[in-house]
Amino acid sequence: MRPINIIHLRVFCNPEEDKEKIKKAFLSLLGYDASELDAEKIKLTETNAKGFNQKTILIFEASLEKERHSNKFIKKLNESLSKEDKNTILSQENRLDDNMNFFVRLDKDSLLDGKYVLTDSGSCFHILININAHPRKKEAAWTVAKQLFN
Repeated sequence: MRPINIIHLRVFCNPEEDKEKIKKAFLSLLGYDASELDAEKIKLTETNAKGFNQKTILIFEASLEKERHSNKFIKKLNESLSKEDKNTILSQENRLDDNMNFFVRLDKDSLLDGKYVLTDSGSCFHILININAHPRKKEAAWTVAKQLFN
């Protein structure tokens, strides 16, 4: 049984931020460069939205639906997070909601410098991991989540 149904990633790019630098970091987080996306059938969407003070912000989003993509992503995430951040993830059961969605936020400024740092701030790369657990209960999903990050 595959442990993950889908991984959804998102980051907001404010008008004063370097769009290309954020896009490059986003692709690095995905584990693929722009030239590989079509071949891997991974769609990167760029959406404009109105933010605070009516500023236009750019939203980068992508979803990893194939098992090999999810496995590659989780492996890289585990290798890149510090032991302390992984322990934090494993100690916070509130990261898992009733729909079996497991949430992780990585600090945007740190990731732009190539470092994976867990954060609770809004200036981040958002990661939603939908856990595949049987029975479909929070306790079973939490067991799967712990296995992913051990």
